[in-house]
Amino acid sequence: MKKARKNQAKKKPKLINKNIRINTQLEQFMTVDLNSLTTTQLIEEANILNKAVDDAQPEQVLEQRTRIAEMVEIWMKKTQQVPEWAATLHAKQLIGSALACDALATANKGDDDTAAGYWLKGSLLFSQVLSLYPNQPEWVANYHQKHLLEGGAAFDRVAQASKGTDDLKTADYWVKGSALLGEYVKLYPNAPEWLAPMYTKQLLEGGMIYDRLADAAKNSDDDRAADYWVNGALLLGRLVAQYPDQPEWVARLFEKQFLEGGVAGDRAASANKGTDDAKAADNWLKGAALLWQYLKMTADAPEWVINSHKKQLLEGGLACDRVAVASKGVDDVKAADYWTKGALLLGRYLKLYGNDQEWVLNAHAKQLLEGSVACHRVATDKKAQNDAAAADFWAQAAVLFGQLLADYPEQPEWVVTHRDIAKNNASATPYLAQLIDLDAFDKAFCVKKK
Repeated sequence: MKKARKNQAKKKPKLINKNIRINTQLEQFMTVDLNSLTTTQLIEEANILNKAVDDAQPEQVLEQRTRIAEMVEIWMKKTQQVPEWAATLHAKQLIGSALACDALATANKGDDDTAAGYWLKGSLLFSQVLSLYPNQPEWVANYHQKHLLEGGAAFDRVAQASKGTDDLKTADYWVKGSALLGEYVKLYPNAPEWLAPMYTKQLLEGGMIYDRLADAAKNSDDDRAADYWVNGALLLGRLVAQYPDQPEWVARLFEKQFLEGGVAGDRAASANKGTDDAKAADNWLKGAALLWQYLKMTADAPEWVINSHKKQLLEGGLACDRVAVASKGVDDVKAADYWTKGALLLGRYLKLYGNDQEWVLNAHAKQLLEGSVACHRVATDKKAQNDAAAADFWAQAAVLFGQLLADYPEQPEWVVTHRDIAKNNASATPYLAQLIDLDAFDKAFCVKKK
């Protein structure tokens, strides 16, 4: 009997030490730079931490499982592999985090502002797991539906409560609420009767508030005004596309936001030209995209609108080049970004308004080439640092090299070689989806030419 107690006394400190070690690891890996870890360290620690999470503590679970999911994602990107066991581990973290959001949202139902945030985060996590790993049990989709509906309704209540007191906050609530309800409409049939009236109200109210905010900022802060009109047009675009039987004034407001936003973008860009070319380039990019929407909607657009669109595409492309040249060798990530933006702007000009201007062709080819090479340099550096982001830059380089060879096929052999290197090292998810792609910008508005 005494011997047995002696053995137990020896075992107990060992168990305590193990718990201390696991808790220390949990704390450590909440702050460590995950990119600094090897693939072996990432997956070994992810498995250890996965077993250590206490699912009875939803606030900690949300933080910890989100972090473990990030570890697995970086491991996948670094190894370019998604084996079944890694997918299972990743899905478990996403679902665990989403269920923690569900518990926190339910616990805070008396506080719509707080609850809405958790419904939103939970819906995003459920969306992610269903998109990446669609073969989930039915209850996962049921939770997803619950988060979309509860979140959309909660944001509606907080928007109504703040209406008339804080337009910017109210508009943000309408945006989030309509995003959740819109996702439900897109994915799930047989929506409850209350959904469509609430959804259309949120889109319309949000679009109108952003229009008022833009009118108030116009001329004094054209950069912000253009942003507000972009947001308003996105909301009204979804309304008109999904519920086309709208009053004439809604259609006119929609057109106004494209035209006014495009002009405001040009004013903001012109004011920054030569002093802050990055801001100028970004505003011309925005303004050109908005005016293009207006031109697609309006069969008899005034000549000055067409000329303004041409100007913004060209001026924006040149401003992007100036920013990229100044950043080359100092901040190649920024250089690559702006050469990509510039190539998109000049490429659209050539597509819409002809390719008979040699200097535009030369500038376009230069930006594709310089952008490709800058991405290649960044990817090479990040690969040497064992940084998972290298794969994204390889993918961006592959896209740019590919466009260069498609538009200007007479390139030296090294361009083809570098394109192939980039393709072989590229991430599974194409970086193109993360670029400021003007065609994707168009699709966001759901607009068809008359």
